[in-house]
Amino acid sequence: MGKLKFCVVNGPAASGRTTASAEIARELGKRGLKAVVMVNEEGLDSIAGRILGERGVRYVTMLGGCIGSQSDNLVAELRRLRDQEGVDIVIAEMPSVCACSPDHVYAPLRKKCKGEFDLAPLTSILTGHQVLAIADEAQSSSDGVPIPINYLHAKHLESGDILVVNKADLLADDQVGRCVGYVEQEYPGKPVLAGTVLDEAFIGKVVDLILGNEAGFHFISKGLDKKLYDAAEALFATYSQRICLISRDGEPIDFERFGQEAIEGMRKAAEAAGGQMAYATLLAEYPSKTVKDAGLMRVSRDSGEVERPFTLKEPRESLRVAMQVRHSGDSQVMLRTMMPLVDELAEKHGCKIEVFLVESFMVPDYTSRHYALLKRNDHDKFND
Repeated sequence: MGKLKFCVVNGPAASGRTTASAEIARELGKRGLKAVVMVNEEGLDSIAGRILGERGVRYVTMLGGCIGSQSDNLVAELRRLRDQEGVDIVIAEMPSVCACSPDHVYAPLRKKCKGEFDLAPLTSILTGHQVLAIADEAQSSSDGVPIPINYLHAKHLESGDILVVNKADLLADDQVGRCVGYVEQEYPGKPVLAGTVLDEAFIGKVVDLILGNEAGFHFISKGLDKKLYDAAEALFATYSQRICLISRDGEPIDFERFGQEAIEGMRKAAEAAGGQMAYATLLAEYPSKTVKDAGLMRVSRDSGEVERPFTLKEPRESLRVAMQVRHSGDSQVMLRTMMPLVDELAEKHGCKIEVFLVESFMVPDYTSRHYALLKRNDHDKFND
């Protein structure tokens, strides 16, 4: 392969961006190409990083904000990956609220680098349920004013070169047909694929399109309704908490039961905060430098079923847990509701709890997050 190829994977919350990025990278590897996934998450407990790592995918983390807001750092990292690691293709997984990647990522790269990199098609991923919500609104709306969240999701489709309807296996055949028909009608000329990114043959078709085409540069900022876009962003609040659970009696912690109860608690807390839970994830790791063992539980509003991409290999008497919920409620109410709930869960399961960080914020308000940094402990005290 000649030039380094760069492509973006875009999509709303719970659409399957991380899983898709991982499977795209794995398929590229089978074809003899060295692929790296670029993510925005920070910290040792990066859930996206864990998902990628468990699938054997190499990834790098871009610190300091969204990839689209630091083009100089992006260029430097792409050059490093190409020159020092011999990478053939970089897949950038964008944050779920970033629907303007052609404007904020591709355009600066094209201007700054003038052909230095091959800019591959932007792949936009939405679930079948998310597409149906857009289609239903388009069919039933009488006043012509879009629902903000559907407006944001539609912008993901508008910005993409390759449009993927993911989790189509959760829909009936007629619903899949309706999804594809709607997307093809609204975005003519763009390839539309419906299936699941966990299917090897399906992801192979996506990769064929990525390798065989170029970015289309579907700029959307100029015609963007900023009021609607900001309103959609405001519907995405994030609550994160990082803790260490230590069994009081030395017995193994039942992470399966703890996780189920925590997810149900997050669902109720989002409702108490005046919204709904979009998705929730819990990552549990055995806090050891020598033993690598982790379990992940996640659930989205679309499926309603708890997924377990990987599980703890052995029962553990201490666990480092990172939990995160994206929701449409008030971030301060969520903070006040979740903190005592987690304490109660730890007590119920016979665990001492060490809290490293609690964070609750609205997506557009990164500069004034509602922090509750309770106490920071030395992670090494839990390591072998």
